[in-house]
Amino acid sequence: MKPKIIFLMGVSWSGKSTIRKEILKMDEVVYVPSCSTRVMRPEDGEKNGQPYWFFSKEEFEKMIDNDEFVEWATVHKVAYYGSRYSDLQDVLDQWKYPIKEIEILGLDKIVANGKIDGKYVTIFMDLDNETMRKRILWRQPNISQEELHNRLESADYERKRGHELCDYIIDASPTIPEVVTTVSRLVREKIMGDK
Repeated sequence: MKPKIIFLMGVSWSGKSTIRKEILKMDEVVYVPSCSTRVMRPEDGEKNGQPYWFFSKEEFEKMIDNDEFVEWATVHKVAYYGSRYSDLQDVLDQWKYPIKEIEILGLDKIVANGKIDGKYVTIFMDLDNETMRKRILWRQPNISQEELHNRLESADYERKRGHELCDYIIDASPTIPEVVTTVSRLVREKIMGDK
């Protein structure tokens, strides 16, 4: 089976990062960093390519003009983030499966531009609002009611679009180890075709 890009997305606190790290233990899967204009944090162990390719605003905008991204966005009105087509294609050319976490708005752009039609599969991690609320309050007990409301409202939109656009919808409400097992089996059996 020809490799495809694996796009992993979902609502907040659905375990996307943990699941991505588990899937990366498979030899056939390679993490593809996003590009960003945000400031690198060497004190956190960051370097170019880990966890992002870092560019100046001018360099990033030139890549936008050159149509190098399959998706990009301005995040928090502060920095650009995006996925370069060439980074994904380099991994596919090695006969490996690139994996990326993206936002549902990024998937909207990927679907709209059609640049990589047929080369990707999408997994959406879903979580009901009550479970999401409990996880948020457990990890951020001092969160304001306004921010909590905004996150839950965003999740409603993400959930709706995820169910409309994504190939696989995973219930992320069981324990994280259970969800990791489910997604790992999905990737191995359905996406890679190994039984």
